[in-house]
Amino acid sequence: MGDGRPGIVTVYDEDVERDYYKRFGGCEYAEPLIHVREFATPRPKRIEVIEEFRLYFNLFYDKRVDAFVRTDDVGNDEEVIRLGDNRIEIRLRELKEFAALKEMHIASFFDLCRFSATPFSELGIASGGEILREELMTLSYAHRHIPLPFTRPPYLSEIVGKKLIPGLTAEKLHTRLNYRKKYAPIEFIVGVDDDGEPILRTCHGSNDSQPIFFRREVLHKYYDNPDKFAVTDGKVSCIGIWHCYIDNNHPKYVLVHFRDLSRRIPEEEPAHITSSS
Repeated sequence: MGDGRPGIVTVYDEDVERDYYKRFGGCEYAEPLIHVREFATPRPKRIEVIEEFRLYFNLFYDKRVDAFVRTDDVGNDEEVIRLGDNRIEIRLRELKEFAALKEMHIASFFDLCRFSATPFSELGIASGGEILREELMTLSYAHRHIPLPFTRPPYLSEIVGKKLIPGLTAEKLHTRLNYRKKYAPIEFIVGVDDDGEPILRTCHGSNDSQPIFFRREVLHKYYDNPDKFAVTDGKVSCIGIWHCYIDNNHPKYVLVHFRDLSRRIPEEEPAHITSSS
């Protein structure tokens, strides 16, 4: 705990002392995900998630909830990192995606010990220990007598080990990353047939400039949430996330081209859009 920060590593090469700057200190086989930082002066200890993780998911620190949040494709905030006293929680979805992208495992370390003044013989426990190994986990446990002048009770039980947590499979990672590029195959009424039944057509992947007419109420959601959405002359947008070109100068309808519905509206929006068409 505390290792993995940038630092200077001294190497002796043919009795010549050389200093090298290392991003992760002397650790070459692992990278830290969380830094536990302590200071020489009487300042409180800090626990921090690495900058690379926070930047990749473009997380924003929301001091109201003491958490790092990300904004989804529709503009909703989701907590990804929760902070607490001597504790950090990271949402599994982002954690496993990050591990897959880096082609690494997440390593969870544990070191648990308990001291007792009662001899093991009185507890029905034999002294000694064992090492157990599985494919992605190894641990050792031991019951030991610690001789004086150790200041704590002399009987120690200890479990030490680590567990590796794999990231997403390549297939799941591809599906997740590709999902963000897709837009919903929304069906709209483009006319009526000879029997007066509506003719439906999907705009998915369309390059058609045919206009679709919406009731003007379709814009109420966006007008009513100015902290997330903006409606200007010729465009509606979820601030900083998506935008769609529109014709909002008609007195009765809002017009949108098929191609813009196909390319610019995120998947979470169709239920609202189609209900107003």
